[in-house]
This record gives sequence, structure tokens and C-alpha cells, in this order.
Amino acid sequence: MKNMPTGYTAQLDDNNKTTKEWFTQDLIREFGICVTLREEKMGLDEKQIRAKLEKDMKHDLAYHQNGLAGAKELQAKTMKRKQTEWEAEAEAERKTRKEHNDKAIQEAQIKKRRHEQVTKDLKTILENPDVSEITRNIARFGLQQLDTVKSECEPYLDDVVFTWKQYRAEREKSVKWDIEYHTKELKETKARWDERLEALNEVLTDIKRLFG
Repeated sequence: MKNMPTGYTAQLDDNNKTTKEWFTQDLIREFGICVTLREEKMGLDEKQIRAKLEKDMKHDLAYHQNGLAGAKELQAKTMKRKQTEWEAEAEAERKTRKEHNDKAIQEAQIKKRRHEQVTKDLKTILENPDVSEITRNIARFGLQQLDTVKSECEPYLDDVVFTWKQYRAEREKSVKWDIEYHTKELKETKARWDERLEALNEVLTDIKRLFG
């Protein structure tokens, strides 16, 4: 039986590529160097691959750079707030959380009633002696699924009882966490991209040295 071409060999044969072209344009795409290109079309040349990687790198770094800058800006504003501003913001937060709680309770009640009705219907199926075994198995599966998400019928409620000082401490802690998170992720993201681009340069240098 004749073997079918793979996605990679099709690129080689359909486009009459040289070893150098196939290696640097297609085979390299299978490795971590080009992990962000997995959803991109095949057939990109070396310049296009490098340009796309550099674009992805800037996007990844910008996310944490912007997040860090925003967190530091918020921290600076937080330190300048007066007690009256904290009190007003805490009261607004209480109102927002209460509205969230009221909505969560309502949605949970609706879901609970729906699940209870469906559970009753599925048990009716199981109690019917005339239904087939496959129908029973599907009903049992449905009951298992509902049991798995039983906790979803209980609303998650936010705390609405807190002082303005407690609210301030909560916000300061949150901003501090954001700064630490983006600082750490920015460093690690840069290291990952430095490693990928260094590996890309090593591969291209090797192939150029061997094939010109």
C-alpha cells in the first residue's frame, strides 16, 4: 500500500523545495522555536517566520509591560487617596457586590429548579420498565452529570460587610500582587523568547554554513 504524503513532505514535493528551504521553512515549524506559529499557514519563508516570531514576542512582552505599568500607576494613585475617597469607593463596592449577590442568587435558584425538574424526568425514564438499556444508560449519564455540578446550584456570594480600611487593605494587596505577577511573568516571558530566537539563529547559522 502506497504511503500518503505528510503535511511536511507535501510542502517539499509540491513546491520543489531544496533541503535548505524545507528545513528552514517547514521542518523547523514542528519544534518549540516556532510554537506560536502552529496555527499559521505553511510555506512561510525565513524572513516571514522571523518577522512573525518577533511580532509575537512584542505582543507577549507588551501584555506584561502594560499590565505592570498600569498596576504601578494604580498603586501611585492608591497611595494618594484620602479617607473620604476610600469611604466613597468602599460604599460603591458594597453596592456593586450586593447587586452581584442578588443576581447570583436569582440565577442559582433558576438553575436549581431546572436541574431538579430534569433529575425528576431522568428518574422517570429509569423507572419505566419499557425503555431500552441504552436509553437507561443515557439517563444514568445525565444524572451523573447533574450530580457533578451540584455545587453550581448554590450561589457564590461576595462579602458586603467591610470597613473602608479593610477595603483599602484589600485593594493595596491586589495591586501589589499584580505588580509582582507582571514583573515575574515579564522576566520569564523575555527569557523564553530570548531562548527561542537564539535557537532560531543557531539553526539558520548551521544550515547556511552547510548549504550556503
